Amino acid sequence: MPCTPQIGLKGYFTSDAILGRGEAAPKPHPEGIEKLLVAWRSAPDETVMVGDYLFDLQVGRAAGTATIHVDRNGAFRWPELADLAVATLDELAEEIAAM
Repeated sequence: MPCTPQIGLKGYFTSDAILGRGEAAPKPHPEGIEKLLVAWRSAPDETVMVGDYLFDLQVGRAAGTATIHVDRNGAFRWPELADLAVATLDELAEEIAAM
């Protein structure tokens, strides 16, 4: 059964791109990202993992992708695992627009 993203990203992906524990080993194992990279014909250095919890950041690192930590509370508890930290997806969009 596919998981349900919790930080508002679900609308950006097709249902076949949302993998749950039935489709891949659970995070922080990189199998899910690796499967998506193959399906999307992409490489880790062209990919970013956006997440709101430790396991999201760990799986991104394990898969060799960049990582973005979204923390609505602004605590950013794992700075060593995040290439970028934002409080909201709107803030992320602003950061990307400024690049």
